[in-house]
Amino acid sequence: MSKKNPLYIVIDNFNNADDDTLKLLNYMLQNRKDAQFFLVISYNADSLKGGKLVNDLIHDWILRGYAEGKKLSK
Repeated sequence: MSKKNPLYIVIDNFNNADDDTLKLLNYMLQNRKDAQFFLVISYNADSLKGGKLVNDLIHDWILRGYAEGKKLSK
């Protein structure tokens, strides 16, 4: 990841992400050091009910200050 120019990552339908993608993004967030990146994810909260890893990661990211939730109207 870049220290000079930020990296932008946009993921739509995050609720459909596989475990390997989730683990990679989690690793990037926890090991970002001085790297600058901006991660934007969108997901359907109703579809997260079955995905325990997705739920756990989003909750953990918010608690650690890595993420901020914004609810959009339908």
